[in-house]
Amino acid sequence: MSSLIELHTNTVTYDLNRVMKVIAVITCLAVIPSIVGGLLGVNLEEGNFPIKITEIFFVVFTLMLLGIYAFYKMDWLK
Repeated sequence: MSSLIELHTNTVTYDLNRVMKVIAVITCLAVIPSIVGGLLGVNLEEGNFPIKITEIFFVVFTLMLLGIYAFYKMDWLK
């Protein structure tokens, strides 16, 4: 009976670990646009920044793809 309880505990722990990995991936990927948006704010068009909105979207999208690739290589997305 004790081994069945330990098996159930290990199964629940493994599933919880997988859920926590997914939450960590989502959080890390959501931080990238949050930081960029927080630093630039909503005044990009009115400010005299030498960078265009399309370039910012490209940089944020590229960083998010690199983050997805890094998590994939660590086997967190499999």
